[in-house]
Amino acid sequence: MVDTLPSPRDWISPAHSTNSPIFSPTRAVVQDDDMEDICNSMEKLLRKGERFQAPASLKYLSMKERWYWSKSEKHIRFLDASCLLFSGQGQFLEVIDYANRESTTTVGYKGAVRHSGDILFRGDYMGEHTIDVDLTCLAPCVREMYITISAFNEPPSFLSDIMQPTMTVVDRETQAALCSYEMEDQPEAVRAEYTSVTMCRVFRSAQNENVWEVEALGHMGHGSAGHYRAILHYIQEVLPMTRSLAGWGF
Repeated sequence: MVDTLPSPRDWISPAHSTNSPIFSPTRAVVQDDDMEDICNSMEKLLRKGERFQAPASLKYLSMKERWYWSKSEKHIRFLDASCLLFSGQGQFLEVIDYANRESTTTVGYKGAVRHSGDILFRGDYMGEHTIDVDLTCLAPCVREMYITISAFNEPPSFLSDIMQPTMTVVDRETQAALCSYEMEDQPEAVRAEYTSVTMCRVFRSAQNENVWEVEALGHMGHGSAGHYRAILHYIQEVLPMTRSLAGWGF
């Protein structure tokens, strides 16, 4: 069970302020026009509960997240993007997030899933995360991926503490958006109760394991990056029970 992970964010100086991005030294910065291109190319946006079968040519996925924090904040508010990988039997295999930025050989070629780390634009009070997935390099044992976003717990935060959060899953080659989530569609009173959103499930098709499908979930719950117990409970126990009662199957 993954619950507590180390925090590599100690290097961020609270007194530092700049319009230049602060980012992981192993990652290039996502430019503003990249995000605009994604927003302009949303061809197949899914609503909660809807599914979409991606074309067989889909090989690379990118999950792109952006958020802002208030100028009055004494601390940076982080909104974390995470990718949790599972077997066909629902066994949790690995998580890729800000603290674990590269998948291991447990789930395929090393680095098949990569996280950008924290990309911070201090002068704009804005942050970004990108998770890139090479679907061709994942091991056959990986049957499902769940994409989550969550408010970091240092300082203790809820989704309502995050400003203008957006998360989009795109085909990295065509930049066509497959699934998008805008948290501010939810009332602030609702967001103030929760810390995470399980945004979507990306899974192998039952008819062809080389073809992937995307299901929009949009489930608001608890847990955060480094503290996945509540998120895993939803994915492994609550969601299968819901599917079984509805007669959906997997």
